[in-house]
Amino acid sequence: MAEAATDTVISIGALSPEALAAHDSRVGSVTVGEAFERGVPLSMLQGSIPQELIERGRALGLEPPPREGDHGRAATSAAAAPGGPGCSIRPAAISDAATISAMCVRVASAQIDTSGFTPVGRSTLFEDILGEAAILGELQGGAVEAFVCVMDGAIVGFAARKRPLGAEAGAPLSHVRHMYVERSGAGIGKRLWGELHFRFEEESVRRVTANSSANAVPFYERLGFRKEGGESEAGGLLSQLMVYTMDADGE
Repeated sequence: MAEAATDTVISIGALSPEALAAHDSRVGSVTVGEAFERGVPLSMLQGSIPQELIERGRALGLEPPPREGDHGRAATSAAAAPGGPGCSIRPAAISDAATISAMCVRVASAQIDTSGFTPVGRSTLFEDILGEAAILGELQGGAVEAFVCVMDGAIVGFAARKRPLGAEAGAPLSHVRHMYVERSGAGIGKRLWGELHFRFEEESVRRVTANSSANAVPFYERLGFRKEGGESEAGGLLSQLMVYTMDADGE
């Protein structure tokens, strides 16, 4: 998408279903990028975004879409947004499974120290968790909600969260199942986390967990996660449990 306005619209992240349903019932719970592609005018989107949601987006490093006709500011906002121009977040499609798997395997091979893993653990990571069949099964099964970051036509980031548990008990919990970024330093991880964060807020999730590799702990800590316990081993895999409490983010 070459138009600056399009890039800026995408950069807001996600809207609540209620915010868009009032204007276009076809939209539902989707990213702003999808809403744009379905023909929702910029001016309509601007009026649909509650100020509180805009402020939350800004706190996560996102920007609201400009008003219709304000194309100069659109170009500036798109360039300043994490991920930069041309970086868009969209729901992962089943047809993305092979590409997602290949990207995640590349990232894991380069960034995760598997020297402490058992042979079974390495097989579990690269085949049972990140293999094409495993990713495809998760996308088809509906147990996770997943997003990809696309830059220059290539998938360069992938995040997935398990759907909330315990909602019926009034204490929703969720878990970051995947967070892999191929182009580090571009703000992609923060963009993907922002997408998940909006979902957690909409569903009143209060506690989010993630099993982090040692190298990713600083990233999660920058997002506001904290360590719980020490590094542990399960199935030949080493990981650090990270916990994020929604009430603790000051919102």
